[in-house]
Amino acid sequence: MLPNTKRVIDQFFQDFYFDNIMPEANRVNGGLSSAMFWFSVIDFYSGIYYVGETGDMNYAGSKKNPYLNLAHFKAQELFIKKYFPFPESEYTDFIYRVFRNGMIHQISPKKGGVEWEPANPKMIWVNNPTGDIIAHLNLYKFQDLTYKSFLAFYKDVVDSKWDSQCDTVCAKLIDTYDALEDEKVLKEKYKALVDRGFPI
Repeated sequence: MLPNTKRVIDQFFQDFYFDNIMPEANRVNGGLSSAMFWFSVIDFYSGIYYVGETGDMNYAGSKKNPYLNLAHFKAQELFIKKYFPFPESEYTDFIYRVFRNGMIHQISPKKGGVEWEPANPKMIWVNNPTGDIIAHLNLYKFQDLTYKSFLAFYKDVVDSKWDSQCDTVCAKLIDTYDALEDEKVLKEKYKALVDRGFPI
């Protein structure tokens, strides 16, 4: 294993993620909170995957104050096309615009619901019993596919199938000081509390 590959594993696939992802994979019918968790897994790892595959950094915000936008549609689409099976790999736009964005921005899916149906082979379906289209996400299937996509990505990294991409990820996200902004935000917010007389 090359040094940069190990650094990517240590940085992005450390025990914290397994401690959280593996238990969630065994959860039965976690509902909306579980669906949001799995979307966050795709958001995070698709961002890492996108940077490694393309070398591009997607920024949002203003020109004066840009910030790295790790979770964006192009990244999610690239990741899902790679790690989800067909035909689910073709549903990225639908599931993200209807379910992910709906739950993140309005607490619930847009004109839809999240169901737990182990016997149903479909990940998504629509019906219109009253003339209005209602979309459904089968959380059982979505959870299974998302967990498997995470494991497949991790295996590609561990098996050195992603070594050159790990070099890119290290250069763009690890060696570039605080590219992910975690430490920058922590220090900034802590200083603001101290300045206001509220040290923690």
